[in-house]
Amino acid sequence: MASRNIKDGISLVQTAEGGLNEILDPTLLQMRQLALQATNGTLTDLDREHLQLDFEQMGMNIDSIANNTNFNGVNLLNSSEIFNAESIQNNTVVKPKLKNIDWTYIDNGNNFTAKDIEYNGTDKYVTIGKSNNKNQIMYSNDGETWIKANYDPLPSDVIYENGVFVITGSKSGSYGDDDGIIYSNDGINWSNIVNTNPPIRLDCLSTNRNSIAYDGSKFTMVGYSSELGNHKILTSQNGADWEVFNNPYEISSICFADGKYVGIGFKRYIYTSNDGINWDYKTKVSLDHRDSILHEGNKYFIVGEEHGNLFVSDNGDKWYQVNIEKEVNFESIAYDGNQYVAIGFENEGSKSLIYNSSDGVKWTLQKELSNNLSKEVSKIIWDGNSFIVSDEDGFSIGVPEYESSEQTQAYDKNVKRNAENIILQIGERSKDTMSVTLCDVRTSSIGLDSLNIKNIKDAKNALLKIDNAIAIISSHSSRMGAYQNSLEYISNNVENYNQNIIYSESRIRDLDIAKEIMIYTKNNILAKASEAVVSHANQQKNQILKLLK
Repeated sequence: MASRNIKDGISLVQTAEGGLNEILDPTLLQMRQLALQATNGTLTDLDREHLQLDFEQMGMNIDSIANNTNFNGVNLLNSSEIFNAESIQNNTVVKPKLKNIDWTYIDNGNNFTAKDIEYNGTDKYVTIGKSNNKNQIMYSNDGETWIKANYDPLPSDVIYENGVFVITGSKSGSYGDDDGIIYSNDGINWSNIVNTNPPIRLDCLSTNRNSIAYDGSKFTMVGYSSELGNHKILTSQNGADWEVFNNPYEISSICFADGKYVGIGFKRYIYTSNDGINWDYKTKVSLDHRDSILHEGNKYFIVGEEHGNLFVSDNGDKWYQVNIEKEVNFESIAYDGNQYVAIGFENEGSKSLIYNSSDGVKWTLQKELSNNLSKEVSKIIWDGNSFIVSDEDGFSIGVPEYESSEQTQAYDKNVKRNAENIILQIGERSKDTMSVTLCDVRTSSIGLDSLNIKNIKDAKNALLKIDNAIAIISSHSSRMGAYQNSLEYISNNVENYNQNIIYSESRIRDLDIAKEIMIYTKNNILAKASEAVVSHANQQKNQILKLLK
């Protein structure tokens, strides 16, 4: 009976693994291809609407597989979540463990040190910074070989969305009044022909880092106009024609994620906005005036704070403070779908330091770069394959290496298990059992619900969440495979045990029969010998009686 139970258990985990494999390939991989296609600037909004229909159908397919994969009426892929966070430090499902980041220094040959870096997701990198103490734009097709563009701006930000690179800053060279904003479709040829309504002097508009964001339909830029003596908000759909709005809360640094803008404004308060124009006060955080806000992965960060303080938020409304060892000040953070990687420094002019974190809260020193940069020129991005970091007169490129999910089943002590378990009876004794933990892979549980790819920003966010979902599904599939291997080993052991029992019983039975035959023969001989002795004695008695007669 134990052997039959084990075989039923093997069938159960094979069914679960089969469902997981169907979700992974083709469904999740097709969703990733659709999201990647939607990030291409050559598509129109109508094209993305069509892609969205297929994207939503893929999500429905995942839920259908999760809800209908069962064994003998037991749902296998829509049980309660395996892990629930008990603290803000652990709000994600187990991820692959980072083994190493292999860093390579790239000398761009131009004595160029980057201040900001942007990637269009396909074939063009653009960076702004200084070359031989002169402001410069550089571009690259591969992130390693860099070429000078013919502009020398004094910029603060570069962004790529909707097929357009936009660079913001004040007094962008000597090209007239309209040089506070320049734009390019290819990252090579730049235009300073910019219109504002109402007209303002853009060469008098100064911006901080992270002063421009894209919400899926328009660019939104914030800055201070020395001409007008107040802060302004500018919006544009194409990077060339901008609408100008008042900025009464003095919003100076912004980001857009999860359908809303989050920004730092008057008195370093935190504000939010649905359209980037009308802002609402949310909370007060003790910030330094150089701070800037950004969104990476599933968290908001405020970087640039002194004394090793980093502010983190899960929703942009409620913030908590994280203290980095050695009072390292972070200036930029990137996320590869599994790990956050940040660049910072201890003191002005000290060497730049690379830190990594799996949750955005607990940070570990990863590498010390060769440069001695100030906080004005520290940037890191993730391009889908590697981290690219501004380094002195070049770049450091880091390729992460992860351990396989089968090797990383050590879960954080702050995470509690509450999944539904199946108890298999795998032996003859009551305590011979094995627990199989089921999983929940519905879109709501693996972070894929409410995703859309209707614009480039959301498509990029979808890519990150799909990559994380792939890691989750792979982890569950590996666990099911491990269960199957264990059950097959136990099954072989039980079969071997049963055969040995039968052989032993047969041998014992054979030995018992031989012994009984031997005893029977012995007793038979003894009995016949006794009969012969008695018969012989009787004969002697009869002979004596005959003589007496």
